[in-house]
Amino acid sequence: MVGIGGLGQFALQMALATGCEVYAADIAEHAREFARKSGAHGVAKDIAEFADKELDVIVDFAGFKSSFESCLEASAFRGTIVLAGMSNTTLDLNVNNVILKELTIRGSNGGNAKDIASVYDFFQAGDLKPEITTIPFEDIGKGLEKLKKGEVSGRLVAEVNPD
Repeated sequence: MVGIGGLGQFALQMALATGCEVYAADIAEHAREFARKSGAHGVAKDIAEFADKELDVIVDFAGFKSSFESCLEASAFRGTIVLAGMSNTTLDLNVNNVILKELTIRGSNGGNAKDIASVYDFFQAGDLKPEITTIPFEDIGKGLEKLKKGEVSGRLVAEVNPD
């Protein structure tokens, strides 16, 4: 998987809890350290470093042109790439790997109510231990800037003062 941020850390831990062999990539060292501590089978800056593993499924939570190109490189023959991140909303696509590897490319915008309920099951079982960065509600603008700069570790949550 690519992008071990807010959603990626949940996916990483749930995949590991269900017995998947997980290789994780992120440009941020703090995210790579989270993946290592969580038990990922391999951790790198770029998923293309695992091209020799011929990964069957790669979920790209980053959504950059460069991350998508790396997914194409690391994917197994007849593998699947799931695009979940939207850092770039348009991509130039070199179809060589798509055709030669007979890849499936899917999109994901989350899940349904049953999917969300299953996340709570992972929490209840103790399988999810996300990193959470909290900020006051009035600092949302600053928080968004930190997200853009890659300065947030894990999930960013704004606390609302009930008063």
